[in-house]
Amino acid sequence: MTTGSNGDSLAVINVVMQGFATGTLLYVIFFEILSKDRSGMVPYLSVVGGSLLMAGMQYIGEHLKI
Repeated sequence: MTTGSNGDSLAVINVVMQGFATGTLLYVIFFEILSKDRSGMVPYLSVVGGSLLMAGMQYIGEHLKI
């Protein structure tokens, strides 16, 4: 997957694989872990806040070329 003559097909494969990984992670978080812990909105807000934090860090890292 990392080498080949056609870079476009590798980009599509990369996006599809990242989509599967993200979907699996979200499924495990929301349907397996958080469904057992019913202590209000705090766990759900923590997941959303953590996701926004990671997205912000990635955005800043791309623009600062870190």
